[in-house]
Amino acid sequence: PLKSAESSIILRYNDPEFGIDGKMNTSAKFVSDEDSFWYQVHFDGLYCVDQVMSLDADIYTHTWTCTESGCGDPCEGRMCQYVDVTVLNENHQNTFTELSSKSCGDLSSIKIPANCGDGVKISMSKANAKTLGYDYFEVSEFSVTGRRQTLRRKFEEEIPVKSAESSVLLYDLMSELGINTPRRYISDDVSSWYIKIYFPDTYCVDKVLSLIGPVTTHSWECFKEGCGTTSCKGSRCGYFRVSVLNEGSHDTDLPDNCGNAVKISIPEADNKVLDFDYFGISEVVVMGFPFVSELVTRQQIWAVPLKSAESSIILRYNDPEFGIDGKMNTSAKFVSDEDSFWYQVHFDGLYCVDQVMSLDADIYTHTWTCTESGCGDPCEGR
Repeated sequence: PLKSAESSIILRYNDPEFGIDGKMNTSAKFVSDEDSFWYQVHFDGLYCVDQVMSLDADIYTHTWTCTESGCGDPCEGRMCQYVDVTVLNENHQNTFTELSSKSCGDLSSIKIPANCGDGVKISMSKANAKTLGYDYFEVSEFSVTGRRQTLRRKFEEEIPVKSAESSVLLYDLMSELGINTPRRYISDDVSSWYIKIYFPDTYCVDKVLSLIGPVTTHSWECFKEGCGTTSCKGSRCGYFRVSVLNEGSHDTDLPDNCGNAVKISIPEADNKVLDFDYFGISEVVVMGFPFVSELVTRQQIWAVPLKSAESSIILRYNDPEFGIDGKMNTSAKFVSDEDSFWYQVHFDGLYCVDQVMSLDADIYTHTWTCTESGCGDPCEGR
């Protein structure tokens, strides 16, 4: 929803609001201020923008695609290389932080993605306008598509999201506006729809939630057999199918609730585009835990692979390697060097140590416990 519009200096009576009034026979027209030609719209809340479209009376249509890194690439239209598209984020002091397609690299400290905010601005420098031979610009209709950004609490055991995608069927919108230029936009004729949520690694899913604001609208329990419809709680469970996917992975022998993505689908949408909000889904949360094979679990919990060993000065032929050969009838023996007696082992990779144990031939056993702050406390031994 576009709440209001502004522009650089208005040309005669062509108000900026004419660019968002839904009528192709009215236009917002404007000339440059001291710096540039610009036009911006404001939303009724915080949204993440997927696409920005501008049409003028001469059918010069421009479409900019937006991602988390900003807007503008790719772009379809005659003046793409001359126009900068910016998602605006109004802060509490009523000033704007601009997340620009050309400058977003300098704003890495901002927590929200560069395509999320409460407004969009298109602008062109006076130099670029001179190159094109324009002394004013016109916007007949301005359109922004995206999704509302919802700030919510993080759930315990929530699986991190790598990316998401949804199915979109497109059709020729221009013919309805009396324009012959072929363009493709969201269709009214859709038979099914889905959204996929990808994880950064392989996870086992315990639960999938759908939310509107703080309210849970649907809940699916997932087990080794999958996420069945019988385990769903919510008003529209019958519309949905929830499944865990394992796309592009070499792990083929996984339980049905383990994989690298979750798919929520509406198999039958009655030939209408129905926003997921209609079904009570404005936010999706997936909960579970990282998948670890049984073999790796035993290695990580019980024994770190020891690759090699060293010690201070070796006593006779009692090599340091005898301390890691798995035999109780051989021993690593050593005396002090200039500073101390010492013995060390090397792993085959990076490990987090829980416990260190040493046994000698006289059964003097020592066990040291290790935590994030180090090893040695508590210790058991003489």
